[in-house]
Amino acid sequence: MKKRTARNSVVAATVLAAGLAMGVAPRAEAVSASATGGTVTNYPQGDKQWRAFVFTNYPVNEIPTMTASNAPSGVASASSEQSSSYPAWNAMDKNGGTRWNSSGAMPQWLQYQFASGKVINGYEFSAFNATQNPSNFTLQASNDGSTWTTLDTQTGKSAVTQYYLFSNTVSYTYYRLNVTAVGGGGGTSISLWEFMLYSTPALAVTDGGDVEYLVVAAGGAGGTTYDTGGGGAGGMLTGSVTLAAGTYPVFVGFDSGRDSLFSTLRAIVGGQGSSASPGTGAAGGSGGGSVRGPNSTPPGYAGGAGTFGQGNKGGGSGLWQGGGGGGAGGPGVDAINATGYICAGGPGLTNSISGSPVPYAAGGKGYSRSASDTTSGKGTPGGPNTGNGGNGGANGLAGGNGGSGIVIVRYVISAQLPIISNLAATNVTAAAADLLGYLSSTGAAPASVSVYWGASDGGTNAGNWAHAVDLGPRDVGTNNCPITGLVPQSTYYYRCLATNSFGAAWAPATASFTTAQPNGPIYRFW
Repeated sequence: MKKRTARNSVVAATVLAAGLAMGVAPRAEAVSASATGGTVTNYPQGDKQWRAFVFTNYPVNEIPTMTASNAPSGVASASSEQSSSYPAWNAMDKNGGTRWNSSGAMPQWLQYQFASGKVINGYEFSAFNATQNPSNFTLQASNDGSTWTTLDTQTGKSAVTQYYLFSNTVSYTYYRLNVTAVGGGGGTSISLWEFMLYSTPALAVTDGGDVEYLVVAAGGAGGTTYDTGGGGAGGMLTGSVTLAAGTYPVFVGFDSGRDSLFSTLRAIVGGQGSSASPGTGAAGGSGGGSVRGPNSTPPGYAGGAGTFGQGNKGGGSGLWQGGGGGGAGGPGVDAINATGYICAGGPGLTNSISGSPVPYAAGGKGYSRSASDTTSGKGTPGGPNTGNGGNGGANGLAGGNGGSGIVIVRYVISAQLPIISNLAATNVTAAAADLLGYLSSTGAAPASVSVYWGASDGGTNAGNWAHAVDLGPRDVGTNNCPITGLVPQSTYYYRCLATNSFGAAWAPATASFTTAQPNGPIYRFW
């Protein structure tokens, strides 16, 4: 997938122009796609008709909660197990207190065999520590347990919790995490709390082209103690890309916990607000707010850092007070001594990619222990599918979870307004001419054509033209407007206008021509 920068809209004009140049009808759609796990809506915006796919569903872990190596279904296995206390199925029991440990040198593998084939397009694991964390690995699949297809390869990884997407439409029975290095190459064994195999929503593109996207990660949680920082907003990515035909999985970050992913794009989860006094807010898409205790040296602690291009830093700490979480639209507010009880989070950004303006990715509020237990909004979660940070709790109350993420992809299905251009005037004589225009699209409704002309250029203001000729309803093609009564050897201007029920569209520029000399003898009298 090739990224395109500094673009604010999807442009289909090049497709249209290419079609006209070859003498073929332009395509009604530049992109054709469908979605699983998402909702679709068509709507007008600007001069175009759009189709948007909105993804709010979380990925589904298709491995059941294992209670033994072969119960309740399927089979969990590994290349080795350190002891009976660390079996392979511990990494698939959805219990954060049990784990699988390998034994022996790399490579090692962890495997799950489904009772019947499943289409998997994402996976996740969480390691016990950094030295027993997979750093080089592949995810492989098979239908016989001996011939393997590599679905994804990762190298040089260090995060204790890792999750990835890949394009796959094939059903397999066996899926295996094959690890060749741990702890950056310095580890000697693997230890995993959990291993998950995901089926996720996906965008299936049958005809490629330009699409616009909005990818918002989950927001960070607000702090939980007596002085709390606000949670940072989830990272927010917007722009346009060119997608080839294929399947593009989508991972929607869930509350306080995950990035959001679309194809190769990854929006980073918001940083958690500080729960310690003193303490620093966590880094993230936008950073969490910090807290400073009474024995801390002013100016206290800076807020958590935001990710470049996705969000902003959290607010710094004040005496017994937490800073606000950062937002996509600005940093969180810094706390200052004895100034109020609440620090506002950074603002979010409003985006209309869904067809309506919706604010996303605002930072959570930081609170002071001096805030009353009835303070409005204390500990409030960020809200579903917003990417907002959670508010701090204060006075021992739990901080609010960050809001879950969202992924929206849209593309142009047709232009609402008609498209018309001027052609060169023909049959120009001393007193007459044929003014030509080309209606290349009627837009989303039947269109009518008018030609405005005169001895001066009226631009795109109909009232500034001396003459107007209504040609009535027209189909795609060339339109001829004969005019007479012209003055010889004079310059005239003209511009075509096309209208439909959605509005009016002028030709891109005014055209002109000069009448000829009159025919016949010229008489001069002195």
